[in-house]
Amino acid sequence: MQNSETFLLSNLSPQKPKFNRGIWKELEGAVRILDTDPKILETYVISGPVFDFGEAIKAIGSKDKNGVSVPIPHVYFKSILTENNKEALNMWSFILPNEETKKQLTDFRVPTTQVEDIAGILLWERLPGQKVANKKKRVRSMWKT
Repeated sequence: MQNSETFLLSNLSPQKPKFNRGIWKELEGAVRILDTDPKILETYVISGPVFDFGEAIKAIGSKDKNGVSVPIPHVYFKSILTENNKEALNMWSFILPNEETKKQLTDFRVPTTQVEDIAGILLWERLPGQKVANKKKRVRSMWKT
């Protein structure tokens, strides 16, 4: 992973402290464990905030001179793509509410197509083949954490 491309101010998005220190931290740790598997050759991760425009959007910070403050996302997503030593691609996606939870990480697994629908983006769209399209529609079992 290119850390120089990861730690940019443009990558910042407000998370509630108990979310960031809880389930989100757990997911990030699990991805690190997955990446250490000797059978995994490459690990790619896309994460992002999602706003539900049907709900009120809260913000933090005082408004700047243009009347703008920083909006707080309702949920976050994370999509993980790996290639193993047999050239097989595996995909996992998660949608997590930006709040403290007692639920298990596995409770937040969703088909990648669901992330695409709520975020309004396409994930892994440059990967060719029908197999990738089918992988986006399924919820894969969790790797060992």
